[in-house]
Amino acid sequence: MKVNQALKKSQEKLKDNIKDYQKEALLIASFVLESSPEKIISQLDKKIKLSHFKKIIKLSKKRSQNWPLAYLTGTKSFYNLDFIVNKNTLIPRPESELIVDQIIKNDFDNTNQETIIIDIGTGSGCLIISLADILKNKGRISFYAIDISQKALKIAKKNAKKHKLRKAIKFLRGNLLKPIRHKLKNIKKESHVIIIANLPYLSKEEVKKEPSIKHEPQRALYGGKDGLEYYKKLWSQIKKIKEKNNKINFTVYQEINDWQKDKLEKIIIKKIGPQGPQSEIIKDLNDQQRLLITSY
Repeated sequence: MKVNQALKKSQEKLKDNIKDYQKEALLIASFVLESSPEKIISQLDKKIKLSHFKKIIKLSKKRSQNWPLAYLTGTKSFYNLDFIVNKNTLIPRPESELIVDQIIKNDFDNTNQETIIIDIGTGSGCLIISLADILKNKGRISFYAIDISQKALKIAKKNAKKHKLRKAIKFLRGNLLKPIRHKLKNIKKESHVIIIANLPYLSKEEVKKEPSIKHEPQRALYGGKDGLEYYKKLWSQIKKIKEKNNKINFTVYQEINDWQKDKLEKIIIKKIGPQGPQSEIIKDLNDQQRLLITSY
């Protein structure tokens, strides 16, 4: 078998269901043959092992059945870093890079205030690891990653170790802020707490109509009837912590769908009161309202 034969067979498997089937056939071959796409194209007549050919076809068949390419290759790029992913973690989305963009705009160099960055529902750890990689030498910053899934935390820890940040990030298992609420309530100095809340925010209808996400963990996607159930619980927790300790200034970065912006703002005001929170919305590259940033 030759490389060009494997690519042709792979493309045949993919073309009916995958839009960029030629590109993805090349990426699958690149993964199996442990070579760059450019090198593969330059060596189309090169012979390959039968086992490699069979693996390329097997993965192409799974991809044609809407298995995410990232799960087949076990890796996904996010904010210029490569992350290990599997069926226990949500696949990092380009839209989520907005969160990193906005947080690093903070002037961490010129503040004596302690900063705590908490990534709730960390999954693969892509957000907190990207931030720790950029901000590790800026100011007094502590990094925390929380997830209710032990299997997801295991992957996040592997990714932190891969990028030499395992000691920089504390990993906790639990629901939303519960694993860290005791620490927050007992902070004695003025502190800035940044919460990354890329929580499940899809409604049941949205989950159903997206075949591309059916193989991803549903608990990381489905956010209740209106997609905002976890945000309601989060703001109840924030309110209780703030009532116990007013030395904390919260900034919450909340990824949402375009239509959820007004609903989430109403939820926050209902939980906190109209005088407390201040919010701004950031649009993504598709001009969709994607990131609600609330200070409290």
